[in-house]
Amino acid sequence: MVLRLVLGAIYTAMGIGQLASMDEMSAILGAYGLVHGAAATVPAVVLIAGELVCGIWFLTDRCDRPYGKGVLR
Repeated sequence: MVLRLVLGAIYTAMGIGQLASMDEMSAILGAYGLVHGAAATVPAVVLIAGELVCGIWFLTDRCDRPYGKGVLR
């Protein structure tokens, strides 16, 4: 339970921080040499959205469900 809160807070903070520095994210991803210029915006948006989704999932997912029966609804 505590680990979920910590990971959720970290992922959410990372996503918010990268969202605040969106202009620099494209340049950072372009430095890896895979994409350059405007094409680096797409991976940056996907990365930020993924971190925000993971962080929110960690923070909001219920932890009281039993393992085994009924886990996959």
